[in-house]
Amino acid sequence: MNELTRLVSHKIPFPQSYHKFIDNRTISGIPNFMNIVSNLSIALPAFYLMKKQKKISFLSINILLLAITSAIYHMNPNDNTIFLDMLFVMSINTVVLSYFVNKQVGNFIFILGILSVFYWKKYDALRFYEFLKIAIPVYAIFMLYKNPKVNHYIFPVIILTILIRVSEYNDKEIYKLTGGIISGHSLKHIFAALDIYLIIIILEKLGKI
Repeated sequence: MNELTRLVSHKIPFPQSYHKFIDNRTISGIPNFMNIVSNLSIALPAFYLMKKQKKISFLSINILLLAITSAIYHMNPNDNTIFLDMLFVMSINTVVLSYFVNKQVGNFIFILGILSVFYWKKYDALRFYEFLKIAIPVYAIFMLYKNPKVNHYIFPVIILTILIRVSEYNDKEIYKLTGGIISGHSLKHIFAALDIYLIIIILEKLGKI
């Protein structure tokens, strides 16, 4: 019981090693070039969504802001610059979830998600944020499984979710494996873009956007 209590209550700080990306090449005067420009891939689903909806929606704005804030973070990676990046990662997760629950629950989860980022910033404790980052996709996958219109998308959603995490935490290994062509973190941006695009397609199929 003591070990379980310690596991639940023990603070998980943000690992400072996360900011030390292997690919720090400067190209055309832009430092960390690949980690910055790979965020363009994240912006593409936002433009696709705007074209489909023929308007700028809250979801498309959040996707664009994620691409922008992630690029800003990679100009000078540190705890301060990653704050907005994390904010829009969580915002997109909660906005997508809001399409699968009623409005009141969606608003509540959205507020919880935003608070989880501020909680990390104030106390350097990631547990709340990481829990929501895992719980929200799991719930969304469960909802897809229940719907025969889109349950065939479950496998690619799960694969992309795994690839995002694997590439994110194997930045150096992937860079070496590809002979310095692309790092794990740059690849993460591309997988995230594909994941966002797939989510938009699913929401289209469900008639939610």
